[in-house]
Amino acid sequence: MTDYLTTRGIDAKDIPACTEPLFTSTSNRSKGQTLSTRSISKICKTRFIKAGFNDPKWTAHSTRHTAGILSLELGHSQRDTQLMLRHASGDTTNIYLHQIGKLGNSATADISKAIFD
Repeated sequence: MTDYLTTRGIDAKDIPACTEPLFTSTSNRSKGQTLSTRSISKICKTRFIKAGFNDPKWTAHSTRHTAGILSLELGHSQRDTQLMLRHASGDTTNIYLHQIGKLGNSATADISKAIFD
């Protein structure tokens, strides 16, 4: 993520306090503006289907939850995970703490490979 934001001109040291949108549009009509949640959902769903995972439970939002849980499982602090997810309150991020360990199955690796490879 740091590399991605750096290519957008956001310095790594400024990332924790960054208020810039994580993803911006490249279309002519809305170039540089925040992507709508509808656009992000469509992009995610298209990638899931292309990877062979066509299930209504697989959404951009479920991917966000997975990222939060994996962040905590990988040993990142609750605060770092909160900043990554841009939660206003640490209480929201704490919801993910009870999920730790539930992703330790082969599906996690398969999903990660399908999305990122």
